[in-house]
Amino acid sequence: MSPDRHADRLYARLAGGAELTSDERRHVATCADCQRAVADVARLDEQLRAATASLASEPIPDADLEPLDAPAPGWIAPLGVAIAAGLIAVAVGFGISQLRPPTGADASPTAAPSMAGERTPAPSPSPSVSPMPEPTPSVTPLASGGEACADGEAGFAIVVPDGWYANLRLGDLMACSYLAPSPFDPLDAANDAPIRLTTSVDPTPPGTLIDHAIGDSSADEWTVERDGEEWRVTVYPLRAMVGDQASFLHLATRAADEAANDAVRAIRERLTISEPLRIEGDAVADAEGLFADADVCSDLERGVNVIFPDAWWTNTVLGDLQACSYFAPGSFEVVDEGSVPDGVAITLEVVTGNIGTIEEILGFETLVVDQHAATRWELTPGLGDPPPDTRTYQYAVELDDTPDDGPNLVLTVSSERSDDYERDKAVLDEMMRRLIISPTPPYVRDLEPLPSCGWELVERTVEGDRHDADARTCLWDAYEAGEPAELVSTSQSVEGTIIRVIYRILGPDEIEFIVDWSHDLGQRPWDLMRCTGLERRADDELTGAILFDPTQCDSPIQLDP
Repeated sequence: MSPDRHADRLYARLAGGAELTSDERRHVATCADCQRAVADVARLDEQLRAATASLASEPIPDADLEPLDAPAPGWIAPLGVAIAAGLIAVAVGFGISQLRPPTGADASPTAAPSMAGERTPAPSPSPSVSPMPEPTPSVTPLASGGEACADGEAGFAIVVPDGWYANLRLGDLMACSYLAPSPFDPLDAANDAPIRLTTSVDPTPPGTLIDHAIGDSSADEWTVERDGEEWRVTVYPLRAMVGDQASFLHLATRAADEAANDAVRAIRERLTISEPLRIEGDAVADAEGLFADADVCSDLERGVNVIFPDAWWTNTVLGDLQACSYFAPGSFEVVDEGSVPDGVAITLEVVTGNIGTIEEILGFETLVVDQHAATRWELTPGLGDPPPDTRTYQYAVELDDTPDDGPNLVLTVSSERSDDYERDKAVLDEMMRRLIISPTPPYVRDLEPLPSCGWELVERTVEGDRHDADARTCLWDAYEAGEPAELVSTSQSVEGTIIRVIYRILGPDEIEFIVDWSHDLGQRPWDLMRCTGLERRADDELTGAILFDPTQCDSPIQLDP
């Protein structure tokens, strides 16, 4: 990501002896990249500091620190260092958060550790497809006996019978479509599960009618012949609509399979129909449009890679606040690490223990998020505080196989904080489709932070791959100068899998090249290579980005999470 497009203008004004306006001061106060670049100038320009020390004597008024509606973060070229010192002191004193710099302007490494929440710029004229992790059938989680299985789009839930397994929603595959007495691959086209659930606008099951009766709970019970076999099918009316047509849930099993029929009876006793999880209006199309130009936030501490709209803002590290904790359609300030800043639409946190709620569940779904079992639901308090019309839309992703006491990744949209609740729900859905979970090896987590050139998302388009020119120029300049810097790059392989690379310039002829292969075919461990150089190759013709490869590297060292 890159710094501010206004850098040249600010430099020219300050070099000419002008003072920063209130808007410019507010901009620098909310831009940690600006503050860090200014701090570098302060260290390098001690003589200018002494000559202009009087400029820092007057503090910036509190009013000047009010956030702009849409400030564009960036950095300021060399300016009066005493002014810089004053701005830094004010920014630190008021706990201003850092905003993620936008794409499309000059870049320079930011001091490490970085400090907070950033914006990405207006979408580029060439729409691109942001990468999504490919499902890996061999590790696809299932719901097992006694656990809930629910589909939010259809609006129903069951409890899986003891000794049975059910699939979770995976892309377009409906949750609970298949139930079997042993673990199975839900993506296997040859899957012959004994119990099957489907939805249809037709209340009559396919096949030759043998018998029909009105069953319990307004359900119709059918016996039909299919390919020479007798099937028993129970049909339930759903509340979900397909266009302007009603829809129905078909619960089917072979009549001759006694164990499956016993399991079906247990399913019917606890099957519930609910309102589907809906997103109203044009919000889905609006969210998809936002992802035509995407950005990425990499949190190595928690092991998540979040792809989000390039026009939105996120935070980098601020004290104990991890990167990628907040996402917003506009800029925001982190004044108190313990409270969600104004303007933040989506929050991300890791919570230990089982995720439960005392609020009313309006609808929920069990699904797979990047090879992990997850739940999404919409809640309302019903009574008390907050107001009864408040809505919460939330995903909880199990980060290990101990959901009762293990860590869960929780992402939330609240109607109390959102200025467009339906849009933000749709944006969260798109983020979750692209979420990459990759536990970071202890070696990588414990690395000394380096000045950051940001996070790069290599976007695949019909014209070719688009690299981040500013982030790569930042790293290349640091390499040529022999100065420390770091860049995290996320890209898509030819096979469609996700690969993440960390470039670390430690100094002259000293480079660490770390590759996260966890989402590549074969799910290899992370690799660490120590190299002595970067070799420049042909530049990216679409963005002008400098393309390079590490050279003179030692043999890879495997790093297990």
